[in-house]
Amino acid sequence: MTFTKEQITYLESLPAVEHATATRITYTDAFKTQCLERYIQGDSPTALFREAGLDPKIVGYKRIERSFARWRDLHDVPAYPRTPGLDGRNLDGRGGMRLIHADTNTDTIDAMDAMNAMDILDATQYTSTNASEATAPDPRDLLIARQLHRIDELERELAELLHIKAA
Repeated sequence: MTFTKEQITYLESLPAVEHATATRITYTDAFKTQCLERYIQGDSPTALFREAGLDPKIVGYKRIERSFARWRDLHDVPAYPRTPGLDGRNLDGRGGMRLIHADTNTDTIDAMDAMNAMDILDATQYTSTNASEATAPDPRDLLIARQLHRIDELERELAELLHIKAA
């Protein structure tokens, strides 16, 4: 992924970004530390990047995953410290998190829970200590992950359109 001059200017304007080039983003130490602290509390890497203005549509999901993998390895943080809903609480019938929206009194599945599940998949794809015994991830799981990302994007677009229409 190559960034345009406009994207580089935008990225460098963010407090989380120390420096950006056409092919690289260097994050501030404070951002990395804050991300790991919140990740340990169960926050999704994608949500943390979004909050910092680093939308996955710009930086890419893979860059977020790889950044967190490096940071976790560097600071010895487990790949899945806490995943909401894995204890069985607040789950819908399909195993997804239920969120009740106060303004509309409706509930939805939390896409960030799905992202946390993908972090677990990413961390456990090569679990064997012997490299020759390591197994590749099931391609169906990777397809599901891509579909979850796309569904999340479409739900956000729909919410924006509904908000615009209501205004």
